[in-house]
Amino acid sequence: GSYMGREVGLMLGEITENELHEGRPMLSAVAVGASGVPGPGFAGLARSLGRLTSEDKAEEKAFWENEREAVYNAWAREFKA
Repeated sequence: GSYMGREVGLMLGEITENELHEGRPMLSAVAVGASGVPGPGFAGLARSLGRLTSEDKAEEKAFWENEREAVYNAWAREFKA
């Protein structure tokens, strides 16, 4: 329910702040809902951290997509069979 969602959001916020402190992108960009996109808390956190300034939905989506790709690149590991 909403309690669990709020708690998960708080944890993701703390993890994200730590990732940024370590020079990495917002790890919470990979946390999406059933719709395949993050909830409104992602953009809100990005704004509160000064990483997103626009309120435009298209810019929010582009920011999220770029941040998600940056996370994948930051954590990519070579596959060894």
